[in-house]
Amino acid sequence: MEKPRIIAVLPSVEQRFRQSCWLFLVSSVFTLAKTVRDKQEAELMEGVLDAAHRPAPLDSTEN
Repeated sequence: MEKPRIIAVLPSVEQRFRQSCWLFLVSSVFTLAKTVRDKQEAELMEGVLDAAHRPAPLDSTEN
């Protein structure tokens, strides 16, 4: 006697909803990653600009 096969087939509406959820999830993750990257680059550039405009330390041996 053969065992019946159980195949989980989602109705097309549920399947499309799940696909759209996955697409939203992936796009949200990319947006978050780009936002974190942009913040990190901005902080790096602020540090570079601050260092460029900071006056040189006075050398006490010249006096």
